[in-house]
Amino acid sequence: MLFRSARSGKFPELGLELASRTIPQMTAESPAGWRLVASRSRGQLLLQAGRTDEALACLREVHDEFPLDAEATWALAQHAQQQGRLEDSLELLGELTVLPGLEAGLLALTARRELSAGGKPPPQLVPSKLVEKTWKVLQRDPAELSNWLDELFLKKMRALGGEPQSRTGNGNRVVLAELFTGAQCAPCVAADLSLGAIEGVFDRSQLIVLRYHQHTPGSDPLASPDTLQRFEQYGGSGTPSVYLNGRPVEGVGGSILLAPAVIPRLKTQIAAQSAATTPYSIKLAARVRDPRGLIDLEAEGLGAERFPPEVRLHLAVAEQRIPMLAKNGIRVHEMVVRLCPDRK
Repeated sequence: MLFRSARSGKFPELGLELASRTIPQMTAESPAGWRLVASRSRGQLLLQAGRTDEALACLREVHDEFPLDAEATWALAQHAQQQGRLEDSLELLGELTVLPGLEAGLLALTARRELSAGGKPPPQLVPSKLVEKTWKVLQRDPAELSNWLDELFLKKMRALGGEPQSRTGNGNRVVLAELFTGAQCAPCVAADLSLGAIEGVFDRSQLIVLRYHQHTPGSDPLASPDTLQRFEQYGGSGTPSVYLNGRPVEGVGGSILLAPAVIPRLKTQIAAQSAATTPYSIKLAARVRDPRGLIDLEAEGLGAERFPPEVRLHLAVAEQRIPMLAKNGIRVHEMVVRLCPDRK
């Protein structure tokens, strides 16, 4: 009843009365989805009832706690547009544009009639169209819009990870996270965003993330024979697949809405592994040999007089950042493996 009243716009006062009874009964142990729907619905109903200040305060709290909720973000963006706060509305509309799946999920609600009839949603309901329009109204350089969206994507992705986390105890181990993903792989979004968010939590002395693209479910321009063979070495069968120091992590796939559940699990495992101690280390050096871009690489294993014969040093050359709007919505790809020089 509360949910339907908020979406239909009918009987807002009745809906608010129901919200006043429902929300106080919820606790920290209540399912997050229940708290989200109840709080967001209250904010929407307050707007409909003309209680703007209360509504905005409520919706901002929802946006802070549930940054992937498209409906609360949309409500805040619409109000900012109506009030002429174009800078505020631009960022909110940008969030809906750059975070994979949010715009499509929103349009499934706001433009249901047009989409079910096989038509296109009206431009005033499409966040990405409104971003372009607002950008023009603000008289910004059209050539800079794509870069702005890329930076906003990275900013919002990093924010999902939370505060930076320092190493505990005397640990000295660096955790290697390897993600096998695909530009057309929709279920890879949760894993890709989760690791991207976590890269802002741990520094490079604690965590290194490498991404190996695969031709799954379709062709991927970021895949290479080396990235495919690395997956074969693990006996991989599907994407996404995540390995922490060579051990698989289960349950990392899904849409962006599953990222808030994946992130804390990965953070816990990474923190525990980085707190471990090891006598082994690798000494690395790289230098550009000439203007053609040839690179000399040197690597030396330390910590043992003699390593077991089955131990191998795996080298990977990764590109730090590639802006490319992939079919699954990931628009910036970081630490993408391009070459494994030791591949046999």
